[in-house]
Amino acid sequence: MSNLVIKELFRKIATFFRFSLVAFFILILLAGFRLYLISNSNVENPVFTDGDLQMYMLDVGQGDAFVLLQDDKAMLVDAGPLYNWNKTNKELKRLGVKKLNYVVITHYHQDHAGGLYSVLFNYKVEKLIIPNMSSFNVQLSDLFYHCINFTTKFENQISGGKMIEFVKRGDKFNFANSEVNFLSPTHDFYENLNNYSLVMKVTYNDIDILLTGDIEKDIESELLSSKTDVSADVYKAAHHGSCTSNSKKFLEAVDPQYVLISSNNGEKNLYGHPIKRFMDYLEDEDINVYRTDEQGTVKMMTDGKNIEFDCVEGDYKSGFEYLESIREMQK
Repeated sequence: MSNLVIKELFRKIATFFRFSLVAFFILILLAGFRLYLISNSNVENPVFTDGDLQMYMLDVGQGDAFVLLQDDKAMLVDAGPLYNWNKTNKELKRLGVKKLNYVVITHYHQDHAGGLYSVLFNYKVEKLIIPNMSSFNVQLSDLFYHCINFTTKFENQISGGKMIEFVKRGDKFNFANSEVNFLSPTHDFYENLNNYSLVMKVTYNDIDILLTGDIEKDIESELLSSKTDVSADVYKAAHHGSCTSNSKKFLEAVDPQYVLISSNNGEKNLYGHPIKRFMDYLEDEDINVYRTDEQGTVKMMTDGKNIEFDCVEGDYKSGFEYLESIREMQK
């Protein structure tokens, strides 16, 4: 290859990178302008309920996304996975949500925070509530963590530094007629990102809902040893019903009437969530189960005394058993 050919090749490569860099900065500017318009928009929600509390466990595949509606207030707890990033946005539109008074991201794993990009670019978010994960030993290779961290900080600057709120055990706020109490995290540092997960109890009159993110058995033990009241009528299975979580002692302390499980379905359920041990316990205790892999999006309603669901309860098959039953039907 002659020197002229090599020089021409390098010239084309250099030109390509220059154009790519310019295009990247243009995209950043457009994204920033979009975030500015959304965060400064003057929109109001319709009245969703006449005092009652509604909660939707969205079918977002392998991930978590819960929408709580009461009066004209809307709260999103986790935003679904990165690969299904627009599903949460579509569900919010279907429910008539115009702005989110609160968005709670339990921790920065992509199956809980991946859909946040779409949410921030499409909805005014008044408060973004997250745990303080600044002490977590993030690897440079964890691109998702760095990207979502940059995006939320950028949005926070646009909103005048008032959007992001870091919470820990003991913090609380009112959501319409309900109260939200945070039970964990307690410490500033955990080796496992799952254990930074915000554990929150939503209380409306006599009804308690416990949302647990991806906490593992270490945090369950910590909550029990500190004599924290984790009892609840409705329990969101920690870590999608994984073997890392939902210990028997913790489940006995929660003592729920209903358990919600968010996991992928069929061939897409690579982890086998929920596991057999967990489901066997729920069956033995005759606890009603609602699960996205079987029933899709699940709607729960309460007037503060009674609880209703929009579908029949699910079965007690583990994720792998449910997959086998699907395969049997397909034969």
